Amino acid sequence: MNKFKIFPESITELNNLKYLGLGVNKNFDIPESIKNLRNLRILVLNHNSNSRLPETFGNLKSLDFLHLENNKIDFIPESLGKLNSLKELEVQSNKLLSLPESLFKLKSLKKLSKY
Repeated sequence: MNKFKIFPESITELNNLKYLGLGVNKNFDIPESIKNLRNLRILVLNHNSNSRLPETFGNLKSLDFLHLENNKIDFIPESLGKLNSLKELEVQSNKLLSLPESLFKLKSLKKLSKY
């Protein structure tokens, strides 16, 4: 278990980063600057107690896999529907009551785990 309490903002300067795994940490907010990780293909933020996702997630156009399970997220921004490369979205064990309609228009999405 890691003990990050603050998202390491300097990570968002790694322009060629393809994989980012920051699972099993403390509660931290994901900064708007996550949008700078334009080459990111896999993002794992499970088991963190995160409660919100920034609208800028929609800028992660290369993202294939997004793992957000076991957090406290109660809202997924509509901008996730812009992730045309997204193949897998794991959001089970959160506080979600619904998913944005835009997700259901993603033709590349192969796996969606909500429960």
